This record gives sequence, structure tokens and C-alpha cells, in this order.
Amino acid sequence: MGADRLEPGATVAGYRIESLLGRGGMGVVYCARELELDRLVALKVISPALVEDPAIRARFLREARAAAAVEHPNVIPIHAAAARDDIAFIAMRLVDGEDLRRRVRRFGALTPGEASKLLEQAAAGLDAIHGAGFVHRDVKPANLLIDRTGHLYVTDFGLVKQALSQSGATTTGQWVGTLDYVAPEQIRGGRVDARADIYALGGVLFFALTGKVPFDRTGDEAKLWAQLSEPAPAPTAYRPELPIQFDGVVARAMHKATDARYPSAGDLARAARAAAAGGFPAEPERMIARGAAAPEGAPQEPGLAPESVTVSAARQTELMAPEPAPRTRRWALAAVASGAAAAAAAVMLLLDGEPSARGGAVVAPIATATPVARVVSVTRDVGDRPGAIAYAAGDLWVGSRGLTRLTRIDAATGVKRREQPHVGRGTVSVEAHGDVVWVAVADSRRVIGIDARTGEIIRRIPLDGEPLRLRADADGVWVLMRPVKNHGQLVRRFSASGRERAPFRLRRKHSALETGAGSVWLYDAARQGITRLDAQTGQRKQFIKLLGRRATLTFAAGHLWVVILEAGIGHRIKPDGGRMSFNAGHTPAQAWVFRGRLYIAARDEHRVLVLDLETREHLGEIAVEPNPTAFGSDGRSLWVTGLAENTVSRILPR
Repeated sequence: MGADRLEPGATVAGYRIESLLGRGGMGVVYCARELELDRLVALKVISPALVEDPAIRARFLREARAAAAVEHPNVIPIHAAAARDDIAFIAMRLVDGEDLRRRVRRFGALTPGEASKLLEQAAAGLDAIHGAGFVHRDVKPANLLIDRTGHLYVTDFGLVKQALSQSGATTTGQWVGTLDYVAPEQIRGGRVDARADIYALGGVLFFALTGKVPFDRTGDEAKLWAQLSEPAPAPTAYRPELPIQFDGVVARAMHKATDARYPSAGDLARAARAAAAGGFPAEPERMIARGAAAPEGAPQEPGLAPESVTVSAARQTELMAPEPAPRTRRWALAAVASGAAAAAAAVMLLLDGEPSARGGAVVAPIATATPVARVVSVTRDVGDRPGAIAYAAGDLWVGSRGLTRLTRIDAATGVKRREQPHVGRGTVSVEAHGDVVWVAVADSRRVIGIDARTGEIIRRIPLDGEPLRLRADADGVWVLMRPVKNHGQLVRRFSASGRERAPFRLRRKHSALETGAGSVWLYDAARQGITRLDAQTGQRKQFIKLLGRRATLTFAAGHLWVVILEAGIGHRIKPDGGRMSFNAGHTPAQAWVFRGRLYIAARDEHRVLVLDLETREHLGEIAVEPNPTAFGSDGRSLWVTGLAENTVSRILPR
């Protein structure tokens, strides 16, 4: 059965073909129904000729499994991948919407604000891909899907392409990518890292702003030559009304020299956002890419600039100036005052010979407000992508899903202790109450209790399913779990001594657990809302409808604090059901109430946001180690884990 011969009604590996969505060089994409779960998916069936080699098939499956672990709101979820008999396929979420190429073709070039907002989402997805060690290799408008709410997904990120290119299946003179957006190093066959995607994303920004591809030439040879040798085009040459800062942003992103480009997709997006407002970004730039996606010899440190240093607007002007054109033509930036508006704007001047010493922009220093909190210490080499943390008896207890031991840290000194309890692989949640630390271990299907004073294991509670979340309080420990045999989920309850009380049965999938105000609070992923149960009887007391499938819950200061992870929206919910909403920033990972403020870990922005509890006003933000994820606190200090660099940062309020 060939990939190009599947008709509606045909069944492939448990998927029934509904209709054809599109064709490409790597295969065919169908709308298909996954029969077991009765849901529609996008099924990409790979051309058999591309995966008939057993080595390529095996690498394709390894890449697919690894890429499926890239969980991010702006990366298209991969449901399954397999290579069976003469067919290989990837099943992905089916997005109800359109790609960026079609949107621009239908409605024309975007406004600066619209373009920068969509670019931020694409960049967040690419940063997640790069942080996981992948290079997309084919960033283009057609691979950026936008649903009906305006949410953007990066799709088709090099699963087959990466497997083929690293298995030698591409021949001399071929590359993996799309001609209109391919980076020069891809054409030359050189080493490709995350900066090739940044080059392509710069081309996407140009397309979004102008409705044109960066090098609109007749014939492939002319396009190839332009990608290899011509400076990036200026958006204002096609739309003079655009802020001129966009010229510099595109020029730097699409610089022929990889080292001259932005170090991360997020840095490019922040520059575009600032350009839309007529300015330059103030945030320090960071290298996000890891592993195979990182440049050769790149320092594996949090950022290219020190945490205490902000790249000045003058330096941004220098970095974003277009590269020199051939021979003696040079571009320089000059600051020109707009008398009527009394505002400065940068204009491009075409000069002959060397740039004038007077060509630089004069920038007034920007006053900086006193930060609301600060990072006072960082403990490094903490586990492996630490995703759970708790405080008890003077120590921090940090769990990593891929390790068999907890990392135990002296909270006063930040020094790791020798005694690190062996709990088994698969730690998904760590909670503490009093002097007992509770650990949910998915692989061995059990909950472990540890005496925080001695570090000894005092409880081993076997489960008949996979634990998903823990919550410890004065009543003992609560476990949200998925049974092996039965459908639905359970909330199992254990006293501090390990004695079990009657469980609560749940009919649908829930993704978060919290207790407070005599209730058990759960986030219902299917119905997208809060289910409130009586903590004694398990009887449902309330359902509060929200939007979003994934959320984090924290009960503190008499309220339930809910942050919807996909949307970046927070809700403060009173026990009587009243609620108020607030902006939770981009890519939130967890929220924590600490000394009268709400702290939110902005995972892909490498920030912790600080909000006022009463007004929900944003008080400021703290730059922390990459990918902040989980909080812990002793009431005096706040700690946050950093997944990308395996860190725990200590934060003190001012």
C-alpha cells in the first residue's frame, strides 16, 4: 500500500483515512480517525522509498520518539509514530484552522503587532525544540499552523528530515529545507544548528510583514544564489510605513554568517516585538539550544550576556544593522528626531565607502526600578531536568523523572548532601508536610514516604496504577492516579501512617490536584474546568468552567489560584465560586503564593513573574536560570528549579 494511494475508508495501523490534506516531498498528509480513541488526527504517511532502508526506519522511529517528548503549547503534539511493513507514519493533532502562508495569502500582509505576536509563539515553540536538541530544518509559513483562537503551532519539525540527513539518505547537492527560507549553510551542506532555523524564522517575519518571500527570483538557481550571497531584503522597501527597526531585525536574523544571527528564536521574537513599538529589546540574549542543536563549541551557560548586563539599545543598533553589501556599499543607522512627534526614529542611509563615525545612535540611559525580588544563589548539577521540589526539615528535596535518587540540598548553604534517597526511576511529584517528604514514582507505581530528618524511607505504598500528582496536608497524602485495569482515574487517600481510606473515583481525565477549604480541587482536562469534591465524602460540590486542557492549581491565602498553561491566563477562585482573571504571562509552568505575592514561573522566557495578590497587578519579573518549572518554599526563601541547566535558584523578596 503506497502513501500516495490511500483512499477514504482505507485503514492504516488503526487509523481510518477520511480525506487528503496535502502532499509534500516526504509523503502525504491525511485527515484520519484514530479508531481506538475515536478522534481525528493528521496522519503523515511517509513515502515508502524514503524509509525502505532498515537503518533509516530505525533512526526515524528514534527521532519520532524523542521529538514526541517535546511538550510545549506551541509545538504540535505527536500522538504516535511507527514503521510497519511497507509504511511509516506520524499521527499528530489535527488543528482546526489554517497555516500562516494561507492566512497572509487570504488577508494580505500582517500589521507589525500581529506579525510580532505570531512570531513570539513560533519562537517559543522553536526554543523548546532547540532546547531538546533538535533542529527543525524546514521553518516556513506553511509549517506554522494557527487555530481559530489565534494559537500557533510549529509542525513538521524534521522527524523524517533529520533521520534522512543524518543517515546519509540525502545525496550530494541536496539539502533538507524549503528553497525560499533555507539557510546558506544548509545549501552548502555544512553543519546545521539552531541558527539555521533562526535564519528561516527571519524570512517568515519578512513574509508576514510584506506578503512576499525574502528572495522572489525567477528560477531556482537565482534563488539559490540570492540565499548564498545577497543581503536580506528590507521590509520597509516594500512597506515604507513599517517601523524601520524591522529592517535591522530581519537583516540580523538572515545574516549569512551564523555567528552574527540572534542566539535564540526567542531573542529574534523579542527584537520583533520591540521593533513593532519602534524600539529595541532590553532583555539579555540567551543561548537556548542544547546538544545537536547548539553551535559547535557553544558555552553551555544560561546566556550569552551576563545576567546582570542588559544589551544596550546602542549595542542592539549595532547588532541589528544589516550586513555589508558587496564591495564598498555600507549601511549605517542614524538617529533622526521627529520634531512634531518629539520622538526619535532610526533611518537607513546608503553611504559610499566606510561608515561615518557619526553614524551611531545616541541613546539616553534608561532608569531601572528596584526589583521586587532577586536571585541570591544558584545550585547547579541538580538531578536531570528537575521537575519537582519540596522543602522539609532544613533541606530541599528535588526529584527528576529520569533519575533513581532524589537530590537533597542543604537549604541554608545550597550545598548538595551526600545522602540522596534511592526512590527508583520515574519521580513525577514531590510534596512535604511536617517532617515527611512524599514522593510519587511512576515507573514502580508507588508512593514513598521519607523521614526528612534522617533521610530514611519510612513508607512504601504500592499502587495498582500510575501516580500522576501528589498533595500532602494535615490529613495525610492524596494521590491522583490512573489505574492499570479500570477506566478513568482515582484519588487515593493515605494517612501519615500509610493507612488507606476510601478512594474517590473519577470518570474523566484530570491533570492537576490540590486541597484546601475542606475540598479536593481537580482540573478536568476533558471538560476544561475545575471539579471540587468534598474532602470527606468525595461528593462533587461544584464545577467551574474554564478554557484549556492543562492547568496548575495552588490553594493559598483563602483562594484557589489556577493558571491555564496553554493560554497564559490565571484565575483567582473563591471557595464560593466567585472568580477574577488575570494575565499569567507567556508559557507559565507553575504558580506559587509567597509572602503576599503570586509568583509564576514563565518557563520559556526564563523569568519568574511577580503579581500582587489583591490587584493581580504585575509588580515585576526576575531573570532566572533557563526553563524555570517548579517552586518550593520555607516561608523565608523561594526556590525554583531550572530544567535546561539542572539548577535550583534561591529567590529573596525585597
